[in-house]
Amino acid sequence: GKILLNADGTRSIRVELLDENFQPLPDFSGTNAGVTDADGGLDCPIRWPKNFTSLQGRSVRVKVELTQAGDPQPRLYAVSVRAG
Repeated sequence: GKILLNADGTRSIRVELLDENFQPLPDFSGTNAGVTDADGGLDCPIRWPKNFTSLQGRSVRVKVELTQAGDPQPRLYAVSVRAG
């Protein structure tokens, strides 16, 4: 699977996955958090050090951290989860 973001005004984007109780999942948070090379735009792909097979059948929460670039406030417009 993939997680894609639509964002603007960002210098960097970092994504962590949490369980239903808002606790970080070790394989997908901290040093294992997802990142992107894009500095915003449409369908920014998030790169993960591990694949999502261990998450199959589980509910997760997505935590997104945007770092501001320049004057405008960073904006997150959409988070998309795609199979495949």
